[in-house]
Amino acid sequence: MENVKDSQILNSCRAGKLLKYRQINSVRLKCTLNLNLLFPTCRQLDEFDRKWNKFKKSHPQRDRVIFQRKGKHLIYFSEQLIPAKKDSRRRKPLLLLLGNPASHSVKAGMFFASEGKERKEQGHRFWKQILRPALIPRLPLNEDNDKRRTRLLSADYESDYRIGLAVFLSFPSPASGKWSGVAGVRKLFGKEALDKIITVETERISKCAKEFLSPHGAVVCFNKLAWDELRSPGDKPYSLERAKRYKLSGNLKGGKSFPLFCVPPTRLAGQAGKVLSCFAKSYFVPRS
Repeated sequence: MENVKDSQILNSCRAGKLLKYRQINSVRLKCTLNLNLLFPTCRQLDEFDRKWNKFKKSHPQRDRVIFQRKGKHLIYFSEQLIPAKKDSRRRKPLLLLLGNPASHSVKAGMFFASEGKERKEQGHRFWKQILRPALIPRLPLNEDNDKRRTRLLSADYESDYRIGLAVFLSFPSPASGKWSGVAGVRKLFGKEALDKIITVETERISKCAKEFLSPHGAVVCFNKLAWDELRSPGDKPYSLERAKRYKLSGNLKGGKSFPLFCVPPTRLAGQAGKVLSCFAKSYFVPRS
């Protein structure tokens, strides 16, 4: 049986929003999670606090600035790059949807800011092995994050597509180690709480996609969770083998005019680039 304190917490959870977010600049989202709504009992909240302390320690000190705990609210920064500039060429909008952001990239203010111990800004596989060969053949690889961000926001590149970048789960995690990626977020929050987060994140990304893609764009998922949550009921469920064989294509749930595709995850950069290239040549139909 719940104690009095747990019951009081449960009563206080009946109002308010689980996740609030707003875009504060061209790439950065500011998000707030209501921990009372996420963990309605003291026992659940205590368990989260125990894991939270370990999660924070997995980050270098310089990267912890993207998280802030204020009472029963968890405030953090995330990333979303949606070009607002009108495209005179009327290229087809293409939203590339990743799993969740790497903490160091959020801090740097740019998707895939760097990779490896040396943290070179030009070196991430996403730019070299996925985006350039599949969608932007002449994308410069020697640019720093500021120049790359400016280029993407202004659509200053030769491509049949106007590209936006977003994440399905807004909460950041380290690029490596036991707390990394979507699996690290699941470990931190637990399945029950993550299911609640997924519900509101699905609403967030669906709204973003429909606004950016209208009237003739498409979404590409790089993540199992994103595909399975956003696909229409008749579309095939995720498997890595299907993703590798170009077998995951369908329609965005609740927005059937928008095609939805899935490619292998970015850790399999060569295969992801190959599948994305195939979809770009055979399925994404540029506007004439």
